[in-house]
Amino acid sequence: MSSASPSPATVLNAVDTLAPAGTPVTTTEVAAEFDCTARTIYNKLDVLVNQGALETKKVGARGRVWWRPTEQSSDELYDAAHSRSPSANNRLREGHDSFQLSMENLGQENLYELIFNQTFHFIGILEPDGTLIDANDAALSFGGLTREDVVGKPFWETYWWQLSDGTQAQLRDAIDRAADGEFVRFAVEVQGADRTAIIDFSLRPVSNEHGEIILIVPEGRDITEPKEREQQLQRVNRLNTVIRAIVQTVARAETREEVAQAVCDTLLEFDAYQSTVMGELSPPFDDFEPWTMAGDMETYLDGILDQQSPPLSEGPAAHAVRTGELHVQNDLADLPYDYWQHLADTHGIQSYASVPLSHQGTVYGVLGVYADRTEAFDQEKRRILTELGEIIGYALYALERRDVLDPTAELEFRSAEIARLCRTETDADFELALDSTVSLSDGTERLFWAVNGLSPQIVRSLVESGFPSASDFRLLKDVEESARFHVTAPIKWYPAKRQGDIHPPPPFRRNVGQAVMTGGLRL
Repeated sequence: MSSASPSPATVLNAVDTLAPAGTPVTTTEVAAEFDCTARTIYNKLDVLVNQGALETKKVGARGRVWWRPTEQSSDELYDAAHSRSPSANNRLREGHDSFQLSMENLGQENLYELIFNQTFHFIGILEPDGTLIDANDAALSFGGLTREDVVGKPFWETYWWQLSDGTQAQLRDAIDRAADGEFVRFAVEVQGADRTAIIDFSLRPVSNEHGEIILIVPEGRDITEPKEREQQLQRVNRLNTVIRAIVQTVARAETREEVAQAVCDTLLEFDAYQSTVMGELSPPFDDFEPWTMAGDMETYLDGILDQQSPPLSEGPAAHAVRTGELHVQNDLADLPYDYWQHLADTHGIQSYASVPLSHQGTVYGVLGVYADRTEAFDQEKRRILTELGEIIGYALYALERRDVLDPTAELEFRSAEIARLCRTETDADFELALDSTVSLSDGTERLFWAVNGLSPQIVRSLVESGFPSASDFRLLKDVEESARFHVTAPIKWYPAKRQGDIHPPPPFRRNVGQAVMTGGLRL
């Protein structure tokens, strides 16, 4: 008898010795030539079939025969050999009985049919100590390996398990448990030839009739796609939770800064993204005013606004404001300037999105969202961020509208007072109209009024006496009983916009101030 662990080539020589090409032999016949189990020889014969050196055919419920191919087809060879050889039926019966006995000794009759029947799952056979006896084609193909690369090695030292020491330690512990008779199952990431895969992995112990563990069968089912879908769904659900939290907070905000802080903090609080910033660009896109930021943004923003930096007008924020559409950069290699790419790499930024904050075609600002992973903004996240931009845009619009309407209500009261005073001077019909206002750099407002049916001198006298804080009353036009004048007054003439913000309305905003009719008085 030969070696206890013959090579496939040695087994092929034994087949050639036992029978000429085209004549089938059983596993038991070949195994009798070696000092090893029929299971070991079965594996070697199967390797030879995969290499094209042998043909095989199933016989009966669990039997199988093997033969050297000739120029005839494999089915013709088997049929011819079966009809010509008087001992073929005996050998087939012997093979069936022997194979069945072997499987019964293993305690699992259909072991090989379950393991190596052209499945797309990753399957192998281990000794109880974890040494790999064989692996199926699916597992070898996934790793870009041959059997010689892995057979005879401890399973945890094979290529598939080289991703981390932790993964190898987890596998060794699982093999020890399986060797004690425990069925072990867990999800794990393994290494392939050109990709990694998340597999549903299990170790099934196989025992003989005495209850002794003689084999361990590892099996892996590739669940990468469903696992990624599950993780994606979890991220989307988490982001939807973020949006709901932002909506609730923004609804209670009193200022633009509170809105910005709530949005940026909430996005980071739920660990959705690495850092965020919200602000607005100047009209020529040459400067950016941040309202608030969260995460490690300060030094990054300093780099973006540095005088040596490429023009902001060519950046993603300007594109988002210009078009009113979400702009996403999932691949930093596509950035137009190396300076920006280096800056992003330095801060661990792998992808980002610029979200316009718009309502009814007006952009009120821009939200920058930065992630430490590539492809962080898929279609579903883009949809959610676009919706978030519209929600924030509406909130900013509502705040600005409130700031405009509040002073209008105050002006309505003041104008009603002026009108009441005017009534003491004349019984004739008249019309008093606030045309427009201009914010001045010294903290005052210049209000432009039009009056019909009343002498501007009377109006001036009444304004100056009734509202001593007003000044610089100037008549701009006086034609018959129609006049136009302006008056300068401090911000406190009516409630201040944005708690003291006296700058002119920022760019990209609509003129939301409108004339209001109150009875016969137009404001």
